[in-house]
Amino acid sequence: MTASFPASFLGAALFAGRMSLFQRQWNEAIQGRLDVTTRMLGQMKEVKLMGVSEKQHAAVRNLRRLEIATSTKMRQLLVWVIVLCE
Repeated sequence: MTASFPASFLGAALFAGRMSLFQRQWNEAIQGRLDVTTRMLGQMKEVKLMGVSEKQHAAVRNLRRLEIATSTKMRQLLVWVIVLCE
């Protein structure tokens, strides 16, 4: 055991609570996008008949961008935990 072990353990423990919050937000963003995609696929015939498939595609694309932006906080925090534990 090295002298840096307590510091890295303490740092990782401090980040763990925040990571849980960020991961929950990321999971909610994923679930939101999947819900919209599932509904859109279930109504594909109507979407094509009404000619709104491009609008639906843009909506899902924007939800994916939001999901990626939401995941950034958690992924950055994960990198810090890994750096501290090394």
